[in-house]
Amino acid sequence: MPKDYAIELYFDAALENQVLKVWNILARRQVSTLLIEIGARPHISLCFPTSTDLDQTKLRTLLESFAAQERPLAVTFTARLGIQLGGFYQPGSWFPNCPVAQELPKDRVGDAFNALRDLKLPLKGHICSIGLVDLSSSNNQFVYDLGTSNA
Repeated sequence: MPKDYAIELYFDAALENQVLKVWNILARRQVSTLLIEIGARPHISLCFPTSTDLDQTKLRTLLESFAAQERPLAVTFTARLGIQLGGFYQPGSWFPNCPVAQELPKDRVGDAFNALRDLKLPLKGHICSIGLVDLSSSNNQFVYDLGTSNA
């Protein structure tokens, strides 16, 4: 059976902590705990390859080369809450987003909006690394810091 993966962008520590605070607000209000439970890390997903179309050796080389050539990128989150209806990762329609809740039941959407209403926006920081995560375990296969050569 093919494994599912994600190529993700990760934030600097300060922005990562801000996003984790949002996840914790939703968890304390018993709105959503899934991202915490699975051990996810705050991120922006780029794509979702499966093991059937993934050559990890080639991908590792490609991401390492990309990371070495790119500098950290400033990022600002201004939207309070977006509802993903699908299709965000299709060619020509990628929508960058940082998930704050997943598999949220429809009857809890209002609670999520209320929990996040007082959030101080915008959240600002930098994208500092890129990596491949195994979605079945939330384990990073490898992560490379942007703007540096790392092994």
